[in-house]
Amino acid sequence: MSNTTTPSLSITLSAVQFRMSTIFMPMFLVFGSGGNILNACILLQKTFRTSSCCMYMITAYILHTVVLCFALSTTLYSLSHTDPLTYSEPYCKIRQYLISAIFTMARCCIGMACVDRYAISSPNVSTRAFGRPRVALYVICFIVIIWSILPIHLIIFNTIQNNRCVMSGWYPYFFAAYAIIIAAIIPPSMMITFSILAAKNIQQMRQRVQPTVGNVNTSQLTTNSNLGVRLKQYDYQLLRMLVVDVTIYCISAVPSPIYYIYAAITLKATKSSDQVAWQNFFSYLAYQFLLYIAASTSFYTNLLVSKAFRDEFRIFINRCTRYRIQPTTTTRSQVHNNPTLLISRINL
Repeated sequence: MSNTTTPSLSITLSAVQFRMSTIFMPMFLVFGSGGNILNACILLQKTFRTSSCCMYMITAYILHTVVLCFALSTTLYSLSHTDPLTYSEPYCKIRQYLISAIFTMARCCIGMACVDRYAISSPNVSTRAFGRPRVALYVICFIVIIWSILPIHLIIFNTIQNNRCVMSGWYPYFFAAYAIIIAAIIPPSMMITFSILAAKNIQQMRQRVQPTVGNVNTSQLTTNSNLGVRLKQYDYQLLRMLVVDVTIYCISAVPSPIYYIYAAITLKATKSSDQVAWQNFFSYLAYQFLLYIAASTSFYTNLLVSKAFRDEFRIFINRCTRYRIQPTTTTRSQVHNNPTLLISRINL
């Protein structure tokens, strides 16, 4: 009886995973990458682009676009062709390294955006100096450089065994600890801590803040406190967008280290076919599916939670539409203002 149940479970889970990949991965690739590109375009508009926080967020969105395009295109390729992870060792090493490095860079940028929100809302002048675009540029460069170097161990210790891209020797134990620290401890702790501190600073500020301007666009509204803090309305909107991003990240990032802990603990254990099937399926959910969801949804959550973002998106769409029809409008104007040109066209 168990002989018929075991293979059927393995086949069922493989079929479910294949169906999820064929349905959702193209959606993540198109709508996730497209949404991240739109995120970057909107945050580059006049209202947001002077904010150092937006520099961190734009970098994170660009990194998410890169990792989605690379990881999902290769995943979709493997659905209809022989997966290169089963026979190409250089591809096995490089793919794991790039995905891990880029995701970690994006996490750090979101974390630093939370730090930036805390800094610019701080009553301390020295702390507020951290929230400047020049500082953000230096920090972003440092993040990219350091996380291009630190995950190099993935290139060294990933290899192909029995037609599978695996971690050899004692390395799974090291990687489990590494994944816990860089995915489940440091980024969520940084994001949650500084988001709470920023929200606390803003709440305290609002108790003694008075608007300095009367009837203006809400995205340009400026407030002052007796502590010298100067914020605009979109600063509050950015924090709200970040809180949603942090929440989605924390939900999606925790299962991945859990999987690696389990895989490291049971590395030498004898497993049944059912256990192997469930482990592979959980690995797919934790290390791919949930992470791709987190990297694909920010544009749509930003639209839901931020009025300033929706206003800028509307302006951006109108501007793009106006640019598309501008050549026709200009030609008609030239013809109207130049009777000779109009007569010559009529004669033709």
